[in-house]
Order: sequence, then C-alpha cells, then structure tokens
Amino acid sequence: MRRRLSAISTPFYKFVLPAIWLAASLAVIVLLIGQLPNIALWSLLLLLPPVLMAYFFAPLKYVAADDTRLYVSNYLNETRPYRRSVASGRTQVGTRFCSG
Repeated sequence: MRRRLSAISTPFYKFVLPAIWLAASLAVIVLLIGQLPNIALWSLLLLLPPVLMAYFFAPLKYVAADDTRLYVSNYLNETRPYRRSVASGRTQVGTRFCSG
C-alpha cells in the first residue's frame, strides 16, 4: 500500500498559491492603472513574485512509497524507481521534472 511521503500542502504551493498571487497582482494592476506615476515599475514588482513562485514551486513533486518502490510524480508523469536503487546511492539522470 502506498504511503505519502511528500507534504499534503504540495499541491497548494505548486498550483494554488501562484495562481492566487497572479490573480491578485493583475487585479491590483488593473485597479491602479492610471493612478500611479510609474505603472511599469509597479507592474514588474507585482508580477515578479508569481513568476518566481512558479519557477521555484514547479519542481515540487508528489512522493509516495510502498514496500518495494518509490513513486515520484510531478502531477503529469510518474516514475517508479525501486527503493533499493535509491537506498544504495544510485541516481536517475533526468531533467528537473519527472520524465515518465
């Protein structure tokens, strides 16, 4: 039976938080357009955090394990290495994201 090893909040940090921040940033930009002397600077300051969040939170993975395998997923693809290969120190060469 699979046991979750990753935090239950992983989907929130990966999907929900950047989307909420982006929506709030866009709303602030739309509401303040024309009222600020340098809207380009404010737009950059408001849009930079969601871009950085997406960059740093996109690599978050769902990780689970059973008696013989690990299950690592980026919510699109899943890889299933044997636990003994991970415990022995071998690594799987790939990209920053799971490659199915």
